[in-house]
Amino acid sequence: MLASGDHRIDYIIRVDDDDGVTLDLIGDLKNEFSIHPIVRPRPITLGQAWNECVKDRFWDICAVIADKHLCLTKGWDEGLAQIWEKGLPAARWTLLRDELETVLILSRQWYDATHQVFPEWFPFWFSERWVYEVHQLAFATGIPRITNLIMDEPSFRTQNLRDLEFWFAFFAKSRIARIAEARTVCDAFGRVMPDIQPIVAEMRRADEWQIPRIPGYYETRGAPSGDPSPQYLEAKRRAEAWLAEHIPHAA
Repeated sequence: MLASGDHRIDYIIRVDDDDGVTLDLIGDLKNEFSIHPIVRPRPITLGQAWNECVKDRFWDICAVIADKHLCLTKGWDEGLAQIWEKGLPAARWTLLRDELETVLILSRQWYDATHQVFPEWFPFWFSERWVYEVHQLAFATGIPRITNLIMDEPSFRTQNLRDLEFWFAFFAKSRIARIAEARTVCDAFGRVMPDIQPIVAEMRRADEWQIPRIPGYYETRGAPSGDPSPQYLEAKRRAEAWLAEHIPHAA
């Protein structure tokens, strides 16, 4: 409703095939907003869900927006067009509640280099940090925040948070994959890879900083409740298999 009307915008909405409430809304949404619903079984991770939305489609800029986000910018698509015109690899919305969180805007050139919006390993919030780190490693700077693209988010508790010790450790150990991805991004944009030693050292300090914060995440974002879902168990199994293949001593 806040779009300028000057650009072609495709609204791709990913719906779980067992989400009856949302399925009942699709007809009205299609008529009012010309959305394109994708109805699929529940994904292993949200990264898989985002990737399914953009695969085999033509687009210049992809804005990743979760159902908890609320755009507050009239003519927001003009900001996205500027990102494309400036040739930025990636950008992010200005999130009022937490400026450190990455609400991602991705260029087609980045996607063609990495073949994904997000990695499909992680539950919770690790996927955004993956892209942020790849940008840091490739360009020696974080993803730029576009100040006129304002996004809000109500207070929100992550559902069924669990095994954070494992996931923070896996994120740290999988940095070798992000370094390799950053090299691919540099090649795609005709850039020379910067000296990453100080960048990686800072990232490792951040890894250590997170460890004592884990109990606080459970307290503020929601402790585990009930049994883990089959999707969660499969995501963890895949992560453990990756560790066993690439870092045998860490499995």
